Amino acid sequence: MDSIIKLIEALASSAWPAIVFYVIFSYRRQISSLIESAKNREFEIEVAGQKLSMKEANQQQQKFITDLQEQVIELRKKVEGFGVSPEVEFTEPPDFSSPSTEIRSSVSHSNAVLWVDDNPKNNSYFIDLLQSRGYRVDLAVSTSDALSKLSKSNYRLILSDMGRTERGQYIENAGVNLLKETRQKHAIVPYVFYCSSQKASQFQEQVRELGGHSMTSSPTDLRAILDELTPDTTS
Repeated sequence: MDSIIKLIEALASSAWPAIVFYVIFSYRRQISSLIESAKNREFEIEVAGQKLSMKEANQQQQKFITDLQEQVIELRKKVEGFGVSPEVEFTEPPDFSSPSTEIRSSVSHSNAVLWVDDNPKNNSYFIDLLQSRGYRVDLAVSTSDALSKLSKSNYRLILSDMGRTERGQYIENAGVNLLKETRQKHAIVPYVFYCSSQKASQFQEQVRELGGHSMTSSPTDLRAILDELTPDTTS
């Protein structure tokens, strides 16, 4: 009996190299692609239904970290009473007024958020945050797509980029155009812009006049805005 067991063990150990060789040979293309992907750091992860490469995920995380560091430095200067260097000029963000109690009450029962961006992957971590708080996040990649969704659902909050490529053409004020349509045809809901600092500076007056709630290029500020407008509903 012992000799049979030893024979089986010997056959199994000798078969492993053949099995490994067979697997490598059979899946050589996939393995090669995996190795190449690792070299280029192209592993994908899924965040809020969006597939991100490791590079894209790292870029988003680094943006959060950099922005937070800058805000901590600025806060430290204010707390410690240091003056700002004359070579550097800081501008205060636009002072948008918050929606009235009436507006808030009209959307308080909705647990849906509309996010309009032609590249939704850029917002994956915030989308995941909203979903973890119990909100349904509908994504729209164009103004027409957003208006279609607005005609079918009530939303607690609308988040939008500013410039978008729609029908093959880049429209630098697409977010403002959507805000105009929203204010004319639908119930007023808080409308938040998350866009570049250049776009925020360029369109802040128009957004204020049209009743936009907030406008920021800072992920740290956006997190604070979401904390205010979309509290956790799961607890």
